[in-house]
Amino acid sequence: MIFKKYIVGLLFLFALILNLSCVQKKKFDGDTITNYPDIHMIFRQYLAPYQKEPYTFKLTITENGKKDSTFLKAKEVDWKKFEKPFLQANLFQEKLDGHYVIDVLHDTLHGNMTMLLSSLDPQAITSKMSITATTLQNKILTLYAETHDAGFITSTEYKLLYVVGKTLQVQEISKTPFSGVKHTVSTLSFLN
Repeated sequence: MIFKKYIVGLLFLFALILNLSCVQKKKFDGDTITNYPDIHMIFRQYLAPYQKEPYTFKLTITENGKKDSTFLKAKEVDWKKFEKPFLQANLFQEKLDGHYVIDVLHDTLHGNMTMLLSSLDPQAITSKMSITATTLQNKILTLYAETHDAGFITSTEYKLLYVVGKTLQVQEISKTPFSGVKHTVSTLSFLN
């Protein structure tokens, strides 16, 4: 009897896998990838110059309400730790073509424009992204993104903020069935 249930369960699992593999990928009718931001390029252009002397930073880490801060020289900063969630949020990928709708807002008083990208795919890693730049010089001022990583057991949400020359911040909210919610905010403040 148990063997029979086991065989039925395996057949059901096989049919489910076969069905999922035959389903075609859903097409999205968003804007073209040529208008999506390339985080690799933005970080190369706007963040890389700060990763060497003489720059100094204040690192503040708040974990579940407890705050700790320290001062660091550029070579002491764990840049990969800060860059990793931003680079995972990169939309400039061929497979994401058409997955995002773009709205542009113009601030004529301050001479800025904001590009808002919203995902059409509910399963997308990056759900929202916002980039503010100067209108005339086309220099990026801020980048903000919301991402999520739904793992097998743990799910993690990120809120990412980069204010060029001022702040680099990663907010991480991890949820696990065993340990509950863990909220960590890592903020790197540019001092010079």
